[in-house]
Amino acid sequence: MLDLIRRQFNPQAAEANGWQWSSVSRLCWAIGSISGAMNAEAESCFIQTALVSLMDLCKAMKGRPNAASIHADLLYICGQYPRFLASCPTYLRLVVVQVVQFFHCKSNPVLQDMALDTFLTIAKHCRAAFHHTDLQTQPQSVCNELLRVFGDVLRDLTAQQVQTLYEAMGHVLRASDEAAIPSQLAQLFAVPNATWQEAMQALRTPTDWTQASTYIQHVATIMRLRCRVVRSLGHRYMPQCQAVFPDIIWTYTQFSDAIRVAVAATPHALQNLPAPVRAMRFARREILRFLKELVMRTGDPPHVQATMLGSILEATVSDYQAAHPLMRDEHLLALMTVVVERLGPRLDTELDLILQSVVRPTLEMLTRNLVDFADHRTHLYFLLQRLVAHCFPRYWRAVTGDSCFFEALLWGIKHCYRQVSELALATLHNFVLHAGSSPDLFPAFAKTHLLKLFDEVLIVMTDTLHKTSFESQVQLLEQLVTLVAAWTDSLQLSEGQPPEM
Repeated sequence: MLDLIRRQFNPQAAEANGWQWSSVSRLCWAIGSISGAMNAEAESCFIQTALVSLMDLCKAMKGRPNAASIHADLLYICGQYPRFLASCPTYLRLVVVQVVQFFHCKSNPVLQDMALDTFLTIAKHCRAAFHHTDLQTQPQSVCNELLRVFGDVLRDLTAQQVQTLYEAMGHVLRASDEAAIPSQLAQLFAVPNATWQEAMQALRTPTDWTQASTYIQHVATIMRLRCRVVRSLGHRYMPQCQAVFPDIIWTYTQFSDAIRVAVAATPHALQNLPAPVRAMRFARREILRFLKELVMRTGDPPHVQATMLGSILEATVSDYQAAHPLMRDEHLLALMTVVVERLGPRLDTELDLILQSVVRPTLEMLTRNLVDFADHRTHLYFLLQRLVAHCFPRYWRAVTGDSCFFEALLWGIKHCYRQVSELALATLHNFVLHAGSSPDLFPAFAKTHLLKLFDEVLIVMTDTLHKTSFESQVQLLEQLVTLVAAWTDSLQLSEGQPPEM
C-alpha cells in the first residue's frame, strides 16, 4: 500500500503520460475510508507517508490543471485522520498552514468551503494540539500564530465562511488556559469589534433609521458570529460578552421601538415593510439567538441571573407583549425556554413575568385557529413543558389564578400538529405526576380539573385524527385511573359527591 501511495503521489509520475489525477482521487478516498482501522502506531507511520507525499504533489501541481482536485484530496485525508494530527503537533502545524493557504483561493470557493470544513473538523478533535509549544523549535503555538494573522485570513472569505471559521476558532480556544482567554478573544474579535463600535456610534447618533441599513446589517452579521463562537466556546466567552452586553440590550430595545413605530405607521402593510425595518427584525432575531446560546452554555447560572437576566427580560418580554402578533418573534419563546430550563428553580417574580407577558399573549394568538404561527406553537409547548418540569409549584399557582394555563395543555392534545399534541401529552403526564404526588395539591386539582381532563383525553382517543399518539393517550388515561383509585377515600370531584368506583 505504501509503495502504491509513493508511486501515485510522486511528482515525477505526474509528468508521465499514464498518470491520471482521477486515480489519485480514488486512492485518497480509499485511504480516508480505512480511518480508524489501524492502531495508533501503524496509523501514524501510514498517514505520515501519505501526507508528506501528497503535500509534495500539491506543490508540484500548483498552477496546473486539476490542481484543485489534488488539494481537495489532501483536505479530505486530513479531515479523516484527526487522531494522528492530535498526537503529532508538528504535522498539525503543517496541515494548518496548508489549509490556511486554501482559505485565500478566492477563485475556487468550493475549495475554500472544503478547507473550512476540514479546519472545523480538526479544531473539534485536536483542540489541545493547537496550543502545543516547543521552546527550541516551536516557541509559538499554532493558535497564537493563527490569531496573529487572523485579520489577513478573513479578507478572502465570504460572510458564511467567516462564521464557520469563527466557530472553529471557538473550539480551539476551549483548550486554552483560562488566563489567556480574554486576550485571545480580543485578538479573535478585533475586526468585528471595530466594526461593532463604528455601528454603535452611528446608531446612537440621532438619524433616520432608514438611512442606517448598512450598520443594521453589520449588527446582524456580528451577532451571528458571536452566536457561533458561544456555541463552540461555551461559558468561556463570558469575558468578551460582558464588555458588549449593554450595547446588545440597547440595540435590541432601539430596534424594537423603531419596528413598533413603523408598524403603527403602516398597520395594513405589515407584509411589505421597508427594507431597514426587515433588517432590524433580522438583527433582533440574531440577538435573541445569541442570548439563548449564552444562557444555555453558561457555567454559572446564578451569575447570569444576577447580572443579565433582569436586563434581558426588561428588553425582550415587555416588547413581545406590546408588539403586533405578526411582529412577535418565536425565538423569544426559545430564549424563555432555555431561561426556565437553566434557571427554573431560582426564578421567582421573573416566572410570573414570563407567564403573563409571554405565555398569555402567545395563547391569545394561537387559539384563534389551528394553522397560523406554526413555529410559535411548537416553541410555546416546549416552554410549557419546561415550566411544568422545572417550576411546577409556581406554575400550579398560576393555574389556580387563571385556568387558561391548564386549558392550554388540554387544547394542545387536540392539536392537528403531531409535535404539538405529543408535547402537550408529555407535559400533561408530567403535570398529573407532580399533582398526584402532593397530598396538598391533588384534592384541589381533582376538584377543579380532573373530570374535564378525563373528558378531553377520551375525546382525543376516539378521534381518528390523533391515532399516531394513541399509546401516549392510553398511558395518560391509565395514570389518571391509577391516581383516582389511590385517592378514592379522600377524593371529591364535586361538592358532596364522592366518586363511585
